[in-house]
Amino acid sequence: MATEGPFLAAVIARLADPTVNLAAYGVAFAFAILIESPVIMLMSASTALVNDAQTYRKLRNFMHWMNATATVLLLVV
Repeated sequence: MATEGPFLAAVIARLADPTVNLAAYGVAFAFAILIESPVIMLMSASTALVNDAQTYRKLRNFMHWMNATATVLLLVV
């Protein structure tokens, strides 16, 4: 995972109009991290909070609610 960023930047830098393409890549990457960060936090939360089927269902329902909310917010923006 540590080498994919520089590798993609090197490939994009060799395309036509590298300044615009690298800027677009930076913006797209920032949005991807912004969208992915709750998922990363949910992985550690599930490890810490889930002990049985009931707590799993509670966390799953919370995750579905958060997913729907984030989807609506992204569609509005």
